[in-house]
Amino acid sequence: MGKNIYMKTLQILRSSQLRRTVLIAVIVGTLLTLVNEGREMFLGVVTIGITLKIIFNYLTPLVVANLGWFFSQKGTSHD
Repeated sequence: MGKNIYMKTLQILRSSQLRRTVLIAVIVGTLLTLVNEGREMFLGVVTIGITLKIIFNYLTPLVVANLGWFFSQKGTSHD
């Protein structure tokens, strides 16, 4: 089981898989940022709290996309 998780993690880090999930994160993160923090950004009121929210707007879809792919690979050893 541990080796299987290790192999799946390596597959996530492969450029083709990571490229797909980063693209998803950029698109979804940008939309989330514009919807949730757009007003503050355009008013120039960007605090450390808003900066952290923006970072999480990008990290959340990246993690979700990778976990979705990871769990969809149950029992397979290839992409």
